[in-house]
Amino acid sequence: MDEQLLAKLIKETIGEELKAIRQEMVTKEDLKAFATKEDFLEFESRLSSTIEKIREGVRLYIFELEQEVRDIKSKLRFYDFDYIARQNDTMIKILKDLYEEKTIISGRLKEHESRIEALEVMREGK
Repeated sequence: MDEQLLAKLIKETIGEELKAIRQEMVTKEDLKAFATKEDFLEFESRLSSTIEKIREGVRLYIFELEQEVRDIKSKLRFYDFDYIARQNDTMIKILKDLYEEKTIISGRLKEHESRIEALEVMREGK
């Protein structure tokens, strides 16, 4: 089952159970309204059952979160971030050197072009 779908399902279940608890919460006046001790015990049983369902939902949700954290940690062990940083630094140095070389070659090319133009002008002038 998709993790996000499972998390959503658990959240919805917990939300529904909390709504049910809020609806069933009793005040002292409500306790007086119970006709018999059996009515109150039945209510208490339903309330305990609801709380137990919420606990189970939270436990499952926490278990899923724990599993996700373990998966992330295990995947991170395969990455050597120092090595990656060194590679990035090396690549930056290589790119910098290539850029400087390109700049020098571009300057030389312009010098050669200007010499060729000067030679052509001298050749046309003769």
